Amino acid sequence: MLLAQDGFEYPPAPAMPTIGEIRFVGNKITRPEIFLQAMLVKVGDPANPEMIERSRQAIMDLSLFKSVTAGLLQEEGRTVLLITVKEKYYTLPIPKLNRDADNNFTLGAQLRMDNLAGLNQRLKITYETEKVDTSDDLTTTSRLEYAYPRVRGTPYDIEFNVARTRLPSDTLVDGAPQIYEAEVSTAGLGVARWVRQDLPGMGWRAGSGLTWNKQFYDVYAGAPQ
Repeated sequence: MLLAQDGFEYPPAPAMPTIGEIRFVGNKITRPEIFLQAMLVKVGDPANPEMIERSRQAIMDLSLFKSVTAGLLQEEGRTVLLITVKEKYYTLPIPKLNRDADNNFTLGAQLRMDNLAGLNQRLKITYETEKVDTSDDLTTTSRLEYAYPRVRGTPYDIEFNVARTRLPSDTLVDGAPQIYEAEVSTAGLGVARWVRQDLPGMGWRAGSGLTWNKQFYDVYAGAPQ
């Protein structure tokens, strides 16, 4: 009992219940560990409404779901934190068609796959062709991009990309025609670490990476420069 200044005794505030179970509903693809590593509460923690709401928002910030709701249930004398989600479509083909102000025409397609294996891995495969208005040559670009945030529950993120571009050209060199094709290949690997592990997916990251680049020219006619 609490004794107020007026001498009246008030009953103590009810204790905050403890989370006895965290249950996920609606995750047909996403694995439970992806939720747990984003949340700020765990089994055994007090059912603090503010921390539950921050956890709900952290799950929403993964950009994997259309909606996320959180609620408390009482079952067999224990408190259950119920997280209900509505998943997005994770495989999305995207046509790419563009014509800019300089009359350059771009045509291609991209296949985007999010949440691979239910682990929030992301993969993008892109193929594009570009035609410059002043030339009949087509520039083609193939690109693959992969990202795996919080690898196996660790504070590390991995990103990888590889691309190849072919640029045909028909030019004049010292008045003589030169026909060649340039091929530019690139690859990159980056690793980053979240500085604070008690705030998963929030705050500062520190990392480094490597980039590889190769340029090759195949001359079909004319003297190579």
